[in-house]
Amino acid sequence: MESNPRLNQRIKWVGLGTVILIQLVMHFNHFTADLVGVHVWRQTQTQATIDSFYTEDFNILNPRKLCRGEGDGIHRREFPLLQWTIAGTYKIFGKHLIITRIFMFIISMLAVIGMFTLLRNLLKSHWAAIIAASAFSFAPSVFYHGINPMPDVAALCSIIWGLSYLVKWRSSASLKHVVLSALFFGIASAIKLPFILLYVAPLVLIIQFWISPEKEVSRTKSTSFGFVYLLFLVPAAVWYINVIPTWHGSGIVSGLANSDDSAGELLHYAIHNTISTLPELLLNWASVILFLVGLIAIFLLGGRKNKFFIPFLITGIAVAGYYVFELNMIQDKHDYYAFPFIPFLFISVGVGARLLLSKSIVLKSLVVVCMIVAPILTFVRKNDAWNQDNELVINKQSLQAAVPSDALCILGNDKSQFIYFYHLGKKGWNFKADDLTETRIKELSDKGAEYIYSDSGVTNRYLESDLGLEKVDEIGSFCIYRINKK
Repeated sequence: MESNPRLNQRIKWVGLGTVILIQLVMHFNHFTADLVGVHVWRQTQTQATIDSFYTEDFNILNPRKLCRGEGDGIHRREFPLLQWTIAGTYKIFGKHLIITRIFMFIISMLAVIGMFTLLRNLLKSHWAAIIAASAFSFAPSVFYHGINPMPDVAALCSIIWGLSYLVKWRSSASLKHVVLSALFFGIASAIKLPFILLYVAPLVLIIQFWISPEKEVSRTKSTSFGFVYLLFLVPAAVWYINVIPTWHGSGIVSGLANSDDSAGELLHYAIHNTISTLPELLLNWASVILFLVGLIAIFLLGGRKNKFFIPFLITGIAVAGYYVFELNMIQDKHDYYAFPFIPFLFISVGVGARLLLSKSIVLKSLVVVCMIVAPILTFVRKNDAWNQDNELVINKQSLQAAVPSDALCILGNDKSQFIYFYHLGKKGWNFKADDLTETRIKELSDKGAEYIYSDSGVTNRYLESDLGLEKVDEIGSFCIYRINKK
């Protein structure tokens, strides 16, 4: 069956087409949703950067945030290739959030096609590849973030294609495949730095070529391949070498080395991510059985003979080390931090599917049931994640219009520094945990603050003070004050 090229093409196009169609139907009502839900702070941060490229400065080196005080707001974190590219589409179609969502949907579907290509190249089974690619598309985290402005989705898509061409290169020793693989590795690492850990795979492969007695690829040629990977890593390296020193107080950089979490809290995070995040969000409960069967096949039933067992195993260990180091930041809620694991999770799903498909009709039927159940579980788990019952969304236009659009404002309580600024469309300063004091208001007023948006009762205390506050509007739970300078 696998040797029939015509049948294989039908499996590929009918299978992928069906998956993409189902994804489109399941996402359709959410393309017009505003930014709400899980990890909305990360979404609003990304979307604000997109908007700033479009409205202020299209220089890719100058991503900006809205919580900027009276400054220029330049905020350099990950290399903003995704944000800049989406802003470029705004130059053509205009500034509309739905364009961001459609753009992200296209990227997530390209990731699905990439996963199919990776597994087809690795497992030599079109059926197993389409099943695992389908399972990947219905992983709740992938499904939910697939239309959200999240750079992690673009980095995941890119690394999947990088791994796919890496596997292709292993069998072809073609410079074309090396260049394509290195290009996608470089893009993924630039968009999200943790994906640089997956460079371990080509590094180990090159070392294997050097020490292999079979000399499948000469040392000279394999070394030159290594330089290709280094070449495409240079842009990411230059960016992060320059911007990381500006990340003052960043928990991402210090990880466990500067963590206030107790051993008990860290253990809770690890247990939660193992028994909940992994099976429910990163895999989907319907894929767990295929994943476990795949692990058994890889480690106990001959999978170690695969030429990619060692490169992928060592890469997986490196990613696991990153996970442990960042556990205090990942906690029990930041599922997208685990995206570098995902290609290896669904390689195991593909291996499990291939094994069960080679067995009895009962086990073949089990695979079919898993495929049918996966989108149902994802729908139940994530369909309400874009719920618009949010005060910032409901009252958005009224809140934005309450003060001049170019007025510098103080917003709170907003510990994220992004959510309120995005929805209110304002620039200025934030406060959190009711920590807005008279001294702070005076200080920010001297820097140009003109209004305060507050959903905290703390601000009312200052109406009778000599700050000159005047309540100009009350919309929902927000009170809006003018700072009348004396």
